Amino acid sequence: SAERAVECLADTFTRRQRAETLSLLGRIYIAQRMTSEARAEFERALSIHPGFLTAGQGLLSILVNLRDWRAAGDILEAFLPRVLAKAGEPGISGELRELAGTIFEMAAIVYARLNRPNDAARWKAIAAGGAA
Repeated sequence: SAERAVECLADTFTRRQRAETLSLLGRIYIAQRMTSEARAEFERALSIHPGFLTAGQGLLSILVNLRDWRAAGDILEAFLPRVLAKAGEPGISGELRELAGTIFEMAAIVYARLNRPNDAARWKAIAAGGAA
């Protein structure tokens, strides 16, 4: 299976490479409409590399689509400081900057649903290019 292949290669990969592989597997599961499997892979990727933006965005997308606002809020509390730091790094690629912007937009939606209007407004402004 694909999961077994990932495990076999895990010893030779760096943390980032392992997280990237698990995140890709999560995307494959999403394409196959296997949401619970995708969620598990994104969670595994984040456990290996907590700041991995692609895995965080994938997991948040699943939680937002499931309307699991509380779980999404919990993920955001742990993840947003890392995303904000990454987005502020000099030389960050346009692709990563766009991914961070998507995460900030999701944060605004989640916090609005959790009835946290100040947090929702903050992340909406950050997503639009405002200061933290």
